[in-house]
Amino acid sequence: MTDSTQLSTAANWIRQSSSILIASGAGLSASAINPEYGVGLDYTSVAAFRRLYPRMTQISTMRCMYDAIGKHDWSPELMWGYLFTHVNKCRFNWGATSVYQDLKQILSNKIIDSFVITTNADGMFEQNKFVSNFNLRININFVLFKNRI
Repeated sequence: MTDSTQLSTAANWIRQSSSILIASGAGLSASAINPEYGVGLDYTSVAAFRRLYPRMTQISTMRCMYDAIGKHDWSPELMWGYLFTHVNKCRFNWGATSVYQDLKQILSNKIIDSFVITTNADGMFEQNKFVSNFNLRININFVLFKNRI
């Protein structure tokens, strides 16, 4: 099946559906390119980390955002400085991106029940003004900020 055939088939399924469940994970936000930074939230990308946190590559052993997960060998000042900066940048100020806006557009063409389940803590659905009947987040939520990364 060619890409255009697959897209056409998917579009037909959406048009014929009475409800949609969107299940998303890290891949969706990794491709959510922020126009100001020119990168997505790819936690494994060295280039994205350098672009978003250039000073961190000079003063820490971190080389990508994923390195913060489970990290124990940094000072509390560096840890909280990075984490608060990251949450502010990614959860509250990343803004609308084409990948989420495209998904939103697909669903806006028809009045249907839509549901979102995501493992992402970045709030991209909210930042993109994505309205669904139900939004379930199965992971840490940066807004709560109670999980120590």
